[in-house]
Amino acid sequence: MCLCIAYSSTIGGLTTITGTSTNLIFAEHFNTRYPDCHCINFGSWFLMSFPAAIIILLLSWIWLQWLFLGFNFKEMARCGKTATAKQKACAEVIKQEYQKLGPIR
Repeated sequence: MCLCIAYSSTIGGLTTITGTSTNLIFAEHFNTRYPDCHCINFGSWFLMSFPAAIIILLLSWIWLQWLFLGFNFKEMARCGKTATAKQKACAEVIKQEYQKLGPIR
């Protein structure tokens, strides 16, 4: 979980100029190197970096999914599968225990 948070923080920091200090350094260096072109601002930086951040976010999700949980696409997209006997028995036990609780008042 901590690894996921660290990755998402880094990827989110890419999308704004003030997200990381390297973004600020690059923007200032670019503006001093090319003083006639003040084309790096919050909007232009976001438009440039947002598509890349989305792609990196999806790739890192796939990588973390594969690394820690195993990437089984058939298992992830099992919308119409019926429950196994073990799952049905578990649901029945939960239903019985819930009925034993009785009403609130």
